[in-house]
Amino acid sequence: MREGGLWLVDDVAPHFLPAGGLLSYEPDLPPELTSRFGESKLPPRNLRLSDQLVQDHFALVNHQLAQLRSALRLALLLNRTLVLPRFVCGLETVTNFAHRGIRCLGSNGCRMALPYYCPADHVLRMHYWRGVMPQLPALQIGYREWSLLENFHSRDPEALAAHYSPDSTLRVRVRASTARPCDRCGEKGYVGGGERRRGTPLASVGGDALTP
Repeated sequence: MREGGLWLVDDVAPHFLPAGGLLSYEPDLPPELTSRFGESKLPPRNLRLSDQLVQDHFALVNHQLAQLRSALRLALLLNRTLVLPRFVCGLETVTNFAHRGIRCLGSNGCRMALPYYCPADHVLRMHYWRGVMPQLPALQIGYREWSLLENFHSRDPEALAAHYSPDSTLRVRVRASTARPCDRCGEKGYVGGGERRRGTPLASVGGDALTP
């Protein structure tokens, strides 16, 4: 709900203004990993673990997890709160029944397209990150949703400009090449998802880490 800007009960501080500041990054999503998916590539039966399409999905997600691990380490070292990236999935991943890659395939009104921007809990076990399970994390992980600054802009644009202006950020080059965006991920990829407004990408700097 927070990713979609539908959770409206967070106080400005500490959710939007965490102690120590934020760290965010622009994920690298190369076309050789995002171009392997589509409805035409789905098998005529339910997916199996041995299917190449499933392995391609894991390759795409693992590439993003490696970047997340590096960003998380930087955030912990700098005592900053990590802004999660907008994850991309090649297949629908949260389900309790077998399917061909898209759960609603064949149903009236199914508008799913692959790959798609997937919620963080389609990739991460957010209840573990939150520390609400008996198995508590060894380190407290400070994180926020990928759309944090867009949501902050919707709530209080003046406060956003005051605290996260370009002049108050430090941009650090963490790799030699520029991060590649997903050029195959439609804004309407997720089932029922409408066109999403894009705000000023203060937290999306190609190939850089943004640290207000």
